[in-house]
Amino acid sequence: MSPLLSPLLGWLPPLAVAAFAALLLYWDSGYGAGQIGYVLLIAAAGLGLLWVEAISTLMVPVVTVIIWSLVLLGLVLFAYVTRHVVDRNLVTQAGRQGSLLEAVSDLGEGLVITEDGRFVTGNEAYITLTGYSADELAAMPSLIDLAPADERAGLTDQLAKRLGGSGDVPVHYESALVTKDGRRIQIETSIRPLAAEGSRRLLAVVRDVTDRHRSEEAERESETRFRTLFEQSQAGMAFADLNGRLTSSNEAFRQLVGYTEQELRGVSVLELTHPEDLKASEEALRAVLVGETPGYRIDKRYVGSCVTLKARPFTCRPSRSTSATACVRRSFSRRGSP
Repeated sequence: MSPLLSPLLGWLPPLAVAAFAALLLYWDSGYGAGQIGYVLLIAAAGLGLLWVEAISTLMVPVVTVIIWSLVLLGLVLFAYVTRHVVDRNLVTQAGRQGSLLEAVSDLGEGLVITEDGRFVTGNEAYITLTGYSADELAAMPSLIDLAPADERAGLTDQLAKRLGGSGDVPVHYESALVTKDGRRIQIETSIRPLAAEGSRRLLAVVRDVTDRHRSEEAERESETRFRTLFEQSQAGMAFADLNGRLTSSNEAFRQLVGYTEQELRGVSVLELTHPEDLKASEEALRAVLVGETPGYRIDKRYVGSCVTLKARPFTCRPSRSTSATACVRRSFSRRGSP
């Protein structure tokens, strides 16, 4: 071998290694189908350097070098095809997920994925609900910052337990959310871990339940007002189930009939009706229970524990609950006999 070529050949293996290292780095960073020519060119240059070194220095037969070169080329092509198929499947899967997110958005359900409480991605419904853009949400240290200040500590503790694998955190819960324009809305959240995405990622379904929450609050306030009126009313009032048996009564009613609350519970209103008024009361009550009339007013005699009372008028109508009727007795007059 020429003395001039020996130093040059000594650099061939490092150059070949450098070429393949560049190839692997480029491969790992991703490439398109239009760039495969450059990749093959780099591979061919690296193989060429190895060919020269193997034939001239190691005295490896040319046939052996060609066989191993073809094997390496086959592995490169196999890796390229595999990468191409995986990329295509990922694109298809992403498209399906995007369609699913859009479908859920159309249903009004907000979907959001978080990592350690930070926004990762979300559908249009969730972004619209908050009033923020996706970039603004991603810039927040945590989505817990969207909650009112008085709820953040509880939500932070709940998140820490959930990420720590604690089993005593609720899957469904309600909380408040402050939108970008300052509105406070009530949301219901259903949350699950995304095991396939790592232990720190969570998937949450968020629903705006502000209207339902307001309705429930109004109903509770109405129930409280009605209960106060019921207990403090000077008129005798009682509730009965659909079988006509008393379920509750106020103090004025109990004083009029002379029974305690425990004694009246479960007693039929017809059992306390004077025998001569029983038939008319049965027919009137039946008409209310079957829906023929919304209520009735009747003059009737009522038998208490000690005296006979005459009610003028007697009013009975279905309550807001379909399992009870509300009965009001007023304008009582006491008599010592029927």
